[in-house]
Amino acid sequence: MQGSGPRSDREADPFGFDEPTNVFTRGVSQIIPQWLARKSVTVSIQTDKDHYAVDEPIKITILIRNRLPVPIRILTTQTRAWGWKVDGLVDASEEIYYQPKSQNVIELRAGETKKHAISWDGRIKRVDDRTHWEPLSRGIHTVTAFVTTPVVKTASKEIEVRS
Repeated sequence: MQGSGPRSDREADPFGFDEPTNVFTRGVSQIIPQWLARKSVTVSIQTDKDHYAVDEPIKITILIRNRLPVPIRILTTQTRAWGWKVDGLVDASEEIYYQPKSQNVIELRAGETKKHAISWDGRIKRVDDRTHWEPLSRGIHTVTAFVTTPVVKTASKEIEVRS
C-alpha cells in the first residue's frame, strides 16, 4: 500500500532548495544580493516565562528565519554570527572577548528557521579584581538576540525578576 506522502526526499524537493550542500542551492544563494538576503532575515527571542525568582534558571530561545522562498547566504561583520545579551552584556558577562576582524557566514535554506536554545543560570559574570557571578537583581531586565549583519538585527524581550 502506498502512502499519501512523497516517495522520496528528492520528489518532495526536486530542485534541492532544502539541501544545504546541493550545488544548485549553493549557486542560487550566491546570486541573491547581500542587501536582499540581509533584509529577508528576521530574528526573534522568547523566554520560557515573563517573571523569575532571583537565581532561577532562564530558558532563552532565539529564532533566525529566512523569509525568502530561496536559500540565502549572509556575510556577517564579525566572527560571531549571532548571540544574546542581558542588559547589554554579551552572554551576560562583563568579560571582554577578543574578536579578530573577520567575517562569518549564515546560510539558511528556503524558508528555514534556525532555532538556538540557551539555558542561562540567571547570573551575571562580573570581572574586577576577581571574577565572580552575581544573581540578576530584582527588577526589569532586557534580554536581546542579535545577528551581526552590517546593520545589526536585534530582537528584545523584557523579563522581571521578583523576590
